[in-house]
Amino acid sequence: MSEPLVLVTTDDGVSTVTLNRPQKLNAINTDLAVALRDALDGLRDATRVVILTGAGDRAFVSGADVREMRGLDPAAARRFIETVHAMCWAALSHPQPVIAAINGYCLGAGLELAMSCDIRIAADHAQFGMPEIRLGVPSVIEAARMPDLISGAWTGELLFTGDTIDAHRAAHIGLITRVVPGDRLQREALSLARQLASYSPVALRLQKELIRAWRDHDLPKSIQLGVEALAKCFESGHPNEGMAAFLERRPAKYQ
Repeated sequence: MSEPLVLVTTDDGVSTVTLNRPQKLNAINTDLAVALRDALDGLRDATRVVILTGAGDRAFVSGADVREMRGLDPAAARRFIETVHAMCWAALSHPQPVIAAINGYCLGAGLELAMSCDIRIAADHAQFGMPEIRLGVPSVIEAARMPDLISGAWTGELLFTGDTIDAHRAAHIGLITRVVPGDRLQREALSLARQLASYSPVALRLQKELIRAWRDHDLPKSIQLGVEALAKCFESGHPNEGMAAFLERRPAKYQ
């Protein structure tokens, strides 16, 4: 019996979702894209924080599976890339924070998936790039998020050349937030996830909604959305518990 394409473990409010195709460096084919989308959708109301990583220590995701893509006609190519987008959207639209723990190659569709996560932590041996142009196609779908994360100049550099950069350069340009030794990556991601999971799940959901909305609205509208989010949060009673716990110097207990 073959191994599942996606592994999911949950402990104390933190779910670790592992792309499990290490023999192919976790390259994204249709089956893996659908399995990951379904796994993330299944956790929407079942966890507080998600860690997304790849099996093995060589790759987070090495890109889309070229062996599947090489035989596509235009209609099949559209279906394939829409499936990959649905996978990325499952991370971007997940109601709780998603942390990418990048444990090696993070290329093409893998980088698009990582950019759909809220926080990106990388092992110091990780490599990043968008090599699609070298295969005769442009970078598409979630590559559209790149100018929001890094400068337009760096976006052009990466997309036009197809070159890879190391983890330290990726951190320097703002593509990732932390670089750690490879043997500490999972511990660092888990420590951060547990920190977030200790916070109000209502506040986490509202914060993620606001961060996404701020990209689409002007400043006055964004501020108004923040006012509404704060009032909505108080409906849960979580701010009252959080502030009481702060004043009483004890851990907060959110229901």
